[in-house]
Amino acid sequence: MKETPISIVVQGRFHAFALAKAMIDKGSIVQVLTNYPAFIADRFGIPQANMKGIGSLGLLHRYANRWGLTDQIPALNRFLHQSFSMWAARNITRTEPVAVHVFSGVALELFHHLRTFNNPIARLLLRGSGHIIDQCRDLSREARRAGTPIEKPSPWMIRRELQEYALTDHIVTLSSFARKTFLKRGYSVEKTMLLPLGSNVEQFRPTKEVIAARAQRMRSGQKLTVLYTGNVSLQKGVIDLIEVAKTLRDRFHFRVVGIITADAAARIRAAGNLLELIPRQPESSLPGLYNEADIYLFPTLHDGFAAVLAQAQAACLPILATDHCAAPDLVTDEVNGWIVPIRRADLFVERLRWCDAHREPLAMMVGDLWRTHKNRDWSVVADDFLDLVHRAVALRQAKNTWEI
Repeated sequence: MKETPISIVVQGRFHAFALAKAMIDKGSIVQVLTNYPAFIADRFGIPQANMKGIGSLGLLHRYANRWGLTDQIPALNRFLHQSFSMWAARNITRTEPVAVHVFSGVALELFHHLRTFNNPIARLLLRGSGHIIDQCRDLSREARRAGTPIEKPSPWMIRRELQEYALTDHIVTLSSFARKTFLKRGYSVEKTMLLPLGSNVEQFRPTKEVIAARAQRMRSGQKLTVLYTGNVSLQKGVIDLIEVAKTLRDRFHFRVVGIITADAAARIRAAGNLLELIPRQPESSLPGLYNEADIYLFPTLHDGFAAVLAQAQAACLPILATDHCAAPDLVTDEVNGWIVPIRRADLFVERLRWCDAHREPLAMMVGDLWRTHKNRDWSVVADDFLDLVHRAVALRQAKNTWEI
């Protein structure tokens, strides 16, 4: 598979750049098509020759999102997605890879274009969350609970993604939770693939001294620091996060790192001093924040994977998270954390109270994580992805042969 060209098409960056770098490091021929300008490729360890970008479209996308224009002007949102997909289609023509790995939402025009090719190109659609209808349902329920609008997929995007699901050879999901949302809706086991992500393990792995300091804090009886990283939004479970902090503020310190979205801003303001708020940090600054924490909390309502979970795992933090993300794939109850259902702040409180009352077992858990827990780095992810591509290419070629 190393000699066969693969194109990764992503509007933005997400995890695509880390995956591409790991594949290139293994000798694979990879082209990244993105709306980032190609001159920034070196910053992410990708040779400029392996990246093609349309920076002008990316700049428009960035400022349209920043000013809320994509929500206010649906035609602009459609233009951004359709234009990028058509641009990618024109550039795919010049390379004709054996497989394309496209992020959902920008695949439709590209997939239609690939149908005109004579050679069989395997089509893999990356869906970062669960099935879009399940995602919309979960977010709509949270909006009703909150009594406020919440950003969720538009009817146009739902129709568009459903067409992408139909046209692709395989839907690549990032967690068992996400994959099950497709299987429950009738998509076959063969069509749905699973690719758990990873992290820069060495970057986030703490030193022995950090682990010792964390264990000492736990044994000392002082307040433990509960860390959350990522967007601070209704989707990420901010209602439950605030409820947990309100109930346990006398025994825990809650540190929240990330951008506060518009739908959560009023609640965060009303929470007053329940939470220590830290603005979004570059990835290079995150290891220090993980090192200072004792427990990681992730009360999300709907996530496909969430890279922060892999980072917290690499940082040897016990994880408390919902079952609507990759946590069930990463966490074993009472071994390296706990899993609870969504919208159950009371169960998060119950688990944290257990942690507070059982400091010695908690400290031993952290020590065991550091000594024995295996983490998944991008090199392993790249190997697994190349296996998926190899299988997809073989199935696509066999299908073409049968059709002939």
